Amino acid sequence: MILDALELAIGLHGVSRLIIVDHVDCGAYGGSKQFDSAEEERRFHGERLHEAREVVADAQPEIEIVLLYQDHDGLSPIE
Repeated sequence: MILDALELAIGLHGVSRLIIVDHVDCGAYGGSKQFDSAEEERRFHGERLHEAREVVADAQPEIEIVLLYQDHDGLSPIE
């Protein structure tokens, strides 16, 4: 569904950049209590973001994909 929506956005609106944001204490993953440290949590979310980038890049190789992580200090890029 998300890839279909992205394809539509690219076709209809000329979208050329996708920003994917994940965040600290995400309930979908059980929250921060699932991790031993903030760094472990950030690393986990970074891995999920990279997986998402791979899926999108396979489907839409021409689009720029920016990965961001939101924690208590603000947004930061995931390389």
